[in-house]
Amino acid sequence: MQKNLNNLYLKSFIRCKRKAWLDYQGNKSQKIWSPHQSIEIIKRYRNFYKLSSKDLYVGTKACEKGSKGVIGLKARSKVINNIYAEIQPQLLKKVSGHSKWGSYKYIPVVYKLGHRTTKEHLFDLAFCSILLEPFQESKINDGLVISDDINIEKIDLNQKLRKKVLSIFLTLNEYLKGSMPDITEDRKKCSICSWQKFCDTEAKDNGYLTDIDGIGSKTAFFLQTKGISNIKELTTASKIDLG
Repeated sequence: MQKNLNNLYLKSFIRCKRKAWLDYQGNKSQKIWSPHQSIEIIKRYRNFYKLSSKDLYVGTKACEKGSKGVIGLKARSKVINNIYAEIQPQLLKKVSGHSKWGSYKYIPVVYKLGHRTTKEHLFDLAFCSILLEPFQESKINDGLVISDDINIEKIDLNQKLRKKVLSIFLTLNEYLKGSMPDITEDRKKCSICSWQKFCDTEAKDNGYLTDIDGIGSKTAFFLQTKGISNIKELTTASKIDLG
């Protein structure tokens, strides 16, 4: 049975196409748990608890009773072109308005561990809002990004952002049908990925230049233009040529 596409795969796809494919089709026994993930989960829950004034509950029943904050919700709906997907919003925050539950509605909230709001945050909010609207039978105009100490950033979930995320979602849908994407050569950003060890083996076999400290993607590209495409070729190159 085919898995439901969801916003978690979309977030992975924005980070790395290979990661999204592995999350969807990979052998889960080859994943590793990153301490970074544990830290983020703990901090995220703590901030959500504060934002919800300690009125934080789980699932659809929490929406029905009007909890100020809702976690652990799953909702499935048609996205586009008869393609269905599921959302698992990090947090839903109760705001004034009207929905199928009464004189209130919910908007999506995401947590950021650092200081920078990224495309990953924006697209997650936009995608969740698209599927949350038919689920709660209410329009969503805004989403929130929060960080430590409840610093809140309001995000306009406009049509331009929604169209962009739908385009990415369609691309994701096609990628997941195909074979596993190539490993990224810029491996330094993989340090907190749960598939790092899985990809490390392939990177070691291929001898990617960016696995060497001090060589980034720009330097690697320059070396490749000079005929040096892996570590083995680099070690056999003369000092004069490198100079």
